[in-house]
Amino acid sequence: MDRGRVLSAYVSAWAQDSEADIRRALSDCWTDGSTYTSPITDVVQGVDGLTQLILDLPVMFPDAALGATGRPDVHHGTACLPWRLRSTSRIRTLGRDFGLALDGVDFVEFDDAGRIRRITAFFGVVPGTLDLDAGAVSRRPAATAPAR
Repeated sequence: MDRGRVLSAYVSAWAQDSEADIRRALSDCWTDGSTYTSPITDVVQGVDGLTQLILDLPVMFPDAALGATGRPDVHHGTACLPWRLRSTSRIRTLGRDFGLALDGVDFVEFDDAGRIRRITAFFGVVPGTLDLDAGAVSRRPAATAPAR
């Protein structure tokens, strides 16, 4: 199964309003054994679980709209999918106020058939903005050219 098509179906599911449309989109990418985990959810499993989470999104975040913010980076059996959640109300979760938009990243694992096996979502993560402790980074000194 084409992984780009699978990821498009997954993103489409989050944009749907009705249970039937969500399930239709998920039928192309999700299985009864697929799991989704985020900082604010326990493990959500299967089509029923993810459908209910998507239906609950506007309850948690009024007038919520969720969409990809870039092309997924896909290699081997994994992908990284950046996304943005927008709301007409302030997005307050995990003890933080994210304003009206929350950026995040979904890390995706595919099964042998090319469908999604597992997604682990991270909130408030934008590539290039991580604040790492400088002591945690190891760098080798540049090699010096031999004298001539």
